[in-house]
Amino acid sequence: MLTGNLFAAILADHGLAGSDVTQGGGSIAGYVVDRPLTARAALEPLVELFGVAVRDDGGVIELGDELSPGTAAVTLGELVMAESGATVERVRAPERDVPRETELSFADPFRDYQAARVRFAQPGDAGSGSEAISFPGFLEAGAAEALLADWGQRRRAARESVGFAVPPSRIDVAPGALVSLPAEQGAFLVAEVEVGAVRGVRARRLVRTVPTPWRSGRMAPARPQAGVVGAPHALFLDLPMLPGAQPHEQFKVAAFARPWRTQLVYSSPREDGYIHTATVPLEATLGEVIEADAGLFEGRWDRGGRIVVALHGGALASVATDALMNGANTAAIRADGGAWEVLQFGRAEEIAPSVWELTLLLRGQSGTLDAAMSGFSPGAPFVVLDEAVVAAGLAPELAGLPLNWRIGPSGKDFGPPYFVGITMAGGMRAQLPLSPAHMRLARKAGGDLDLSWIRRGRIDADSWLGEDIPLGEESERYRISVATAEGAVRRTIDVDRPRWTYPAALQATDFPSRPAAITIGISQVSLAAGAGVPARQHFTLT
Repeated sequence: MLTGNLFAAILADHGLAGSDVTQGGGSIAGYVVDRPLTARAALEPLVELFGVAVRDDGGVIELGDELSPGTAAVTLGELVMAESGATVERVRAPERDVPRETELSFADPFRDYQAARVRFAQPGDAGSGSEAISFPGFLEAGAAEALLADWGQRRRAARESVGFAVPPSRIDVAPGALVSLPAEQGAFLVAEVEVGAVRGVRARRLVRTVPTPWRSGRMAPARPQAGVVGAPHALFLDLPMLPGAQPHEQFKVAAFARPWRTQLVYSSPREDGYIHTATVPLEATLGEVIEADAGLFEGRWDRGGRIVVALHGGALASVATDALMNGANTAAIRADGGAWEVLQFGRAEEIAPSVWELTLLLRGQSGTLDAAMSGFSPGAPFVVLDEAVVAAGLAPELAGLPLNWRIGPSGKDFGPPYFVGITMAGGMRAQLPLSPAHMRLARKAGGDLDLSWIRRGRIDADSWLGEDIPLGEESERYRISVATAEGAVRRTIDVDRPRWTYPAALQATDFPSRPAAITIGISQVSLAAGAGVPARQHFTLT
């Protein structure tokens, strides 16, 4: 459930109008109001934990993120001098007013809604004592840890407050408003306003930071669950190069079973001699596609597309934009062509029991636009890429070779009906070079065509510090294909730099009758994996 929807429901229950501008904020699995409460009392736990600023704008309750970079602050250029002679009075509370350790209590939906706790400690020797927060809602443990860490940052920043006065006409300076002051860096959140001959204001400092990423905090059950244990539903994923692992480690496995048991993975190139290669301690969030638009582009938001999936178990959650850019809500879907698309979703809404609509999408992540464009049929596997999806234990020298895999619950016989067998090869997608980008074609005097592009890297290519990204391959090499607009290839050539001149004489040989348009494809070539994913573009010549 989106927090914005929850805020609106609480306000509507009390007959109040509300406006949610929290950027799509966070989400929770549920919230408990177990007795008659005012709207303020019902909202306070949510407001404090999620860092929401509340403002009464002419009878409409406006909700906004305190730390959202998109929230504009009211600039105050005219301040009234106080009786003490100071324009701005600054107060900095001592370190001891900040709790050294904070404990958050909540209910965890992934542990049968049992009570759970997470702790946060201030960095270094800051703060003193401890504080306990009881949240009347349902949170996944990883989300609770991230929310508590953000709460700790806000609490520490709130030690600094200011007092000032503005003319009575500045009615926009009200509790919940963000303001910026002359000669003061950063923004302040208005906490109190005293109305008289002037408007006396007390505000606390805000420090804009990137929200802590929500990482899965699920844990395997402490003891095996009762019931009949059977074979799991298992998926092997040949994924592209994702951060934090070697290419052969991108061949991963995910499993789902009811009741859940830790699953063991074995492999062998023959029908015997199986060796244990991996352990799957956590149940993955798996499902099937009901409806999915094909991805048409990468590198920018897909705000109109949608994906509908039915989960076998578990739940999904919406995340703030900053958390999404930090890697939250990454999933994979197997396209009709067999390749896996890696994507991210910002919003998740349960539209029917265990059926989720995913929107605010980032498609074709990690160079998988080719999979996104090939389309998805109903029933295509869906997997959330979190800690439950682990490396299958593929040896580097066995990448690309068909292997026999078996996976089943620990403590059971190695075979049916407890273990499932799958034969497949993997570990090659992560070795494929990414498609080049920004293809350009320019006509020169004499009719020659100058073709240029920019290479992309699959290894250590995210840094902005260097002048160029690392090559990532053994040598720089590209394969260019020139085709008709209908796709009939007329010429293929390899070059060792990101540019090529297509001479007019070769054009006349390839196209005796000058075409109105041509299609050019470019792939970067790896010695280990061959030509990578091609980039193709149509160019009009006349």
